[in-house]
Amino acid sequence: MRPLELVLNGFRSYADETRFDWRDRHLIGVVGPIGSGKSSILDAIAFALFGRTPSFERDTRALINQRRTLAQVSLTFRVDAQAWQVVRAIRQTGQGNHALYPFDEATGEANQGAAVTGQRAVTERVTHILGLDFDAFRRSVL
Repeated sequence: MRPLELVLNGFRSYADETRFDWRDRHLIGVVGPIGSGKSSILDAIAFALFGRTPSFERDTRALINQRRTLAQVSLTFRVDAQAWQVVRAIRQTGQGNHALYPFDEATGEANQGAAVTGQRAVTERVTHILGLDFDAFRRSVL
């Protein structure tokens, strides 16, 4: 799996929309002082892919920034020649949203008509695409 872009909004340390574009990068280092949001980036990737993080497996509402009522994470990634975009949102009250789309890198558009939706369905499809479940991802990638 190759991450292409991560967009965070209201997620942990990132109250405002923050975009990480890794499309033209071959090597990525996440550095910064304590409390600058380095762990939040890794948590966001895990949350986007699996709907949970190593620190917050059950109470995902704790991932919402204290100044927000909604957290949204979008991760665009490639596996082999196919790109995907997974979007997950959690709310302080009410249901969250979970969707996975095939992504066309040439146009920069997600194929809305081919979406997989729902927390369980998205997680199952991501697990199939990656060939790793959450525990294997946590042990081998994080």
